[in-house]
Amino acid sequence: MNHHLERLLSRVTKVQAGYDTECWDPGYARNNHGYCQIRCRPNPVSKMAHRFAYEQMVAPIPSGLVLDHLCCNRWCCNPWHVEPVTQAVNVFRGESWASKHRAQTHCKHGHEFTPENTYIGKLGRACRTCGRIRAKKKYYANKGGDQ
Repeated sequence: MNHHLERLLSRVTKVQAGYDTECWDPGYARNNHGYCQIRCRPNPVSKMAHRFAYEQMVAPIPSGLVLDHLCCNRWCCNPWHVEPVTQAVNVFRGESWASKHRAQTHCKHGHEFTPENTYIGKLGRACRTCGRIRAKKKYYANKGGDQ
């Protein structure tokens, strides 16, 4: 075991944080996104602790993949709490606007998103029923009193 990994593991505090096994808090400074960073001297560049632990204890991270925290704790460096996935999978598993929008089964007016009732517009997925209602209202608003 290299001395950088030994140093990381000596600082770890095991925390029960809502996952089936304990999260590892390395106690290092966290960046603006909540990830712990470490420095492996003499290299002056910081590494994210979860990536370093995974590469040292499990395997290299496959090219084109990122590590998804299954425990949802960005600071956790337990290598068995992360899984290599594509960036798209990582985003959709999270709690971002994109993941919440993708999980929606109905539009805001209660119409179901089915293949027949859904189209992909400039701003993403949209409801065809709502589109027809808007078009009908616009038509009659523009028609005015010409009836």
